[in-house]
Amino acid sequence: MKNEIRIATEVIKRYQERGDIDPSEFERILDNYLDTLKSGYEADVESMVLNYMRSRDLDARGSDQDYSRQGYAGGFNRFAATVIDFGVLLVITAILHISLRTVLGVHADVILHNHTMLAILGLIIGWTYFTACERSKWMGTPGKKVLGLRVVSLRGYPPTHKVLTLRFACQALCILSGGVGWLAMFASKKHQGLHDLMSKTMVVKRDFVPVRDREGDISAAPVGSEN
Repeated sequence: MKNEIRIATEVIKRYQERGDIDPSEFERILDNYLDTLKSGYEADVESMVLNYMRSRDLDARGSDQDYSRQGYAGGFNRFAATVIDFGVLLVITAILHISLRTVLGVHADVILHNHTMLAILGLIIGWTYFTACERSKWMGTPGKKVLGLRVVSLRGYPPTHKVLTLRFACQALCILSGGVGWLAMFASKKHQGLHDLMSKTMVVKRDFVPVRDREGDISAAPVGSEN
């Protein structure tokens, strides 16, 4: 960590000496960089500095170009990721089905022909899949990984297991509502679906994480990419 701090300090100081950022911004960028490293994923401090400058310039011009258009995952990308995840879940379900048949033989019918047990098993599989993947270093499912997305809290950190469990439960409500809950992501400023809003999470591009401004609010800004 000491080496990362030294390199980050040198990079940020170089921009400060050029007059691109002031001392207060120096501390803010360095703090965000360290928070990112402590959260468990890598960050490119130079990308963070450049994006901070761009965000500041947009604010100074009073631009209505919200950073959600650049950093927050759009509805169509998220839909594509969901399609991929359902495909993965179908494969997992098929493997479990074959495994049950192989291990239990005809006794597997007790489970496979019982709708209640199938529903419970489906919830367990779904909960394990989504929470485990989104709690991992990927901070997202395979579908999100392919589309270059990650799930974060509103403060930009990896969501807790409790939050991800709530998020999954709300996703189930979105499915039961016929997908109506997902439509919110096309109208929301941060492209949040009902499950995001209720669990206070959001989906951002993999090389973007929220950066706090002076008031403590956040805007999606790139800070580097994860291996």
